[in-house]
Amino acid sequence: MLVGYRFSRPADQALFDLLSTLSELSTESECRAVIAEAEKLIAYGADVNAKAAASEIPDARLPACVLNDWSFNPPFEKLAFVKLLLVSGFDPALDEGRNGALTLAHYIKGGFANREFLVGLKLLLHAGCDPAVPCRLFIDEVIPADARYYAWEELADAFEDDGDFAKMLGFSAVWACIDRRVGGRNYAGADLVTQAFNTRLLSVRTFGGFRLQAADENHWRFVKKGHEPFASGLILTTRSTCLCLDPYWGAYCDAELRNMPSDAEVDLGIDGRFLTGMNGSASQQAYFRLRFADDDRVLVIDGVNGTVLHESEKSAFTDACEVLLPKKYGI
Repeated sequence: MLVGYRFSRPADQALFDLLSTLSELSTESECRAVIAEAEKLIAYGADVNAKAAASEIPDARLPACVLNDWSFNPPFEKLAFVKLLLVSGFDPALDEGRNGALTLAHYIKGGFANREFLVGLKLLLHAGCDPAVPCRLFIDEVIPADARYYAWEELADAFEDDGDFAKMLGFSAVWACIDRRVGGRNYAGADLVTQAFNTRLLSVRTFGGFRLQAADENHWRFVKKGHEPFASGLILTTRSTCLCLDPYWGAYCDAELRNMPSDAEVDLGIDGRFLTGMNGSASQQAYFRLRFADDDRVLVIDGVNGTVLHESEKSAFTDACEVLLPKKYGI
């Protein structure tokens, strides 16, 4: 159970203490039991917007206090908590929007960004949590930051040490949602790369000044340059969605990218093929290996060396995206 958070009213303290146990659970049945008990406390007067009398979070209210330090817990717990908030009077506008901003920031920090996580994120955004409102996660932080910064920080963290390819892909979708919400654009369609699997590729386009130069028939080079996530790269259009791939930052899906302005259509020899999987690494820069049906070659997009090429698949292909696939928790 989390410690160091005190609430003035016993009912609010009891609700916080109960919800804090969610971080210790491992099964959906345990989670449902805690949520059911929380609903009873709320019915008897506990307030999901209660302000903490003592906390390490500035302007802390109950949602941010509960979410703090849920770093590596199963995302179904966070999703269940978010759903509880939204039917129990959660008000993100309190404290000039900081209640929503702190809830969103603590939801993002240290999370495991799979399908359930993304659903919860979109619910918070739809409820009015504003990712552009600055806040301080903890009292010892001098400069406030907003949720867009924290989403970028989590995405960048995927490239630390040996890299975390699954985290890179998950937070690519998180970044897309947050960045679009800040820009006043539709974020609902931003999704994980798994949405593009097992579907036929129709075209490949470049955007944001991304340029490919042919070295030979199956080998292209591009100039490496720094930029914000997904300011440039490739759009792979499929029958069902579009895969946005930034060789420096990651990849995510969104069908609305069909209408995004692009620079040029390019022929990488994969038009008409079925994309069946993807793996790679996130060490230094993003490195992708795209697999296609009935083909013993993979398309390598290498952000480290600035190359795109076809190469033979000599080893067993392990789909690193499997950890991002949805699970049915029944919550």
